Amino acid sequence: MLSISILAALAACTPLEEARTASEFFSSGNPTFVLATQGDEQADRGVAGQVAFIRGLLFPAAAVVDDASIDVSAGASGWPERPVLYGGGHLNSALGELTSCLPFKIGAGELEIAGERYEGDEYRLIALVPSLAKTDSCAGSPQFMLYAGAGTPGVTEINATPDGGYGFVVIDRFGMRDAGVWERDDAGQPNAKLTFRALRKPWRTTRVRAGEGLLPGVIVARLQAATVSDAEGAQDEAILRGVQLARTRLGIENAKPLTVYLYADAKTKASITRAGDGHADQASRTLHVRATDASIGGSLELLVAHEATHVLADEAFGVSGCALFGEGLAVWVSGHYGSRSMLEWRLDPPRVEPGVQQLSGSAFRELAERRAYPIAGLFVDDLIHEHGLEAFIEHLYPAGPGGLDAACAALGMRVDALDALLRRYRNKTDK
Repeated sequence: MLSISILAALAACTPLEEARTASEFFSSGNPTFVLATQGDEQADRGVAGQVAFIRGLLFPAAAVVDDASIDVSAGASGWPERPVLYGGGHLNSALGELTSCLPFKIGAGELEIAGERYEGDEYRLIALVPSLAKTDSCAGSPQFMLYAGAGTPGVTEINATPDGGYGFVVIDRFGMRDAGVWERDDAGQPNAKLTFRALRKPWRTTRVRAGEGLLPGVIVARLQAATVSDAEGAQDEAILRGVQLARTRLGIENAKPLTVYLYADAKTKASITRAGDGHADQASRTLHVRATDASIGGSLELLVAHEATHVLADEAFGVSGCALFGEGLAVWVSGHYGSRSMLEWRLDPPRVEPGVQQLSGSAFRELAERRAYPIAGLFVDDLIHEHGLEAFIEHLYPAGPGGLDAACAALGMRVDALDALLRRYRNKTDK
């Protein structure tokens, strides 16, 4: 399950003229989501998908508008109420037009804030941007929330990083990197001040080649402080097999090497990055996994295959339209969830009540993972068996709740047919 930073927005608080935290900002009323539309089709879909996920989960009544609908030159009056912008200045035209007035900059491959400069697509920014007063050189703007990345689209799962109550948070491959607050100068203009910096441990890397003379198939990173072990060779090979399995199943021949951070145990992983056995950080093209059984077909290989799918599919096909299809594809690629194969899950599946319209929205994350993920894998397996991988990727993979009708029509079917696939799981015994 994602740890959604703006869940804190549901906490009760006294509305202020200018919110001090994201919680205060969101609790003052429904936000208006502002989509970035200046990228290519995949980038725009990635931004729209992240907005749709957060809107469906927390603010179903919130309005959604395009960046071009904001008249930046009109100052605060040209903005909607409680705007929430997604996308960096290279993708969101409203943010791009305002860049020269802002006390930070985030665009293609770079982020500058609080006197710091970060280079690379992996860097992301969550900020409660203070209002800007009108000056001779700036039309001014209201306070707004910003979720942006230096990459394209740069906002995939950006809400998985908690904002921590800071005025701004800089995110890298491990999570929160730097954070701070806003302070106004004598003229009333805001400036960013760094008040927190996360420690980053040194890593040693091993390049594991897929074959003689080939580029490295994977780069494995371990903590420098970790004792070198005889198990490392087997682990490296298991990680390589997992990445290769994902490439093979997805039909992806050419892809740059992924970097896989291998953690000795769950406690170490949770102390450095996110908790859990594994996760992918798409913006940095990194996987973060716990060391487990490295035998052929073992849990490490399958875990890596699952997480690699999120990065490789994101690059090749764009961001999935919903977690149902995104996680389902990853389970399908690995052929397992937990300690059970897809065949074992098919013979004895968990029960699921919501229909496909609900599961393609917020209902998927509301289910326990031990139910949601196997069901998603079985569902995607059914769809690929019926229509083929290429058709699934083209029509269903990018579809969210609002796009199911069109996706099904392209396949010559109705949404009812998708629900029919789920009916078999509605009368099973709870697991």
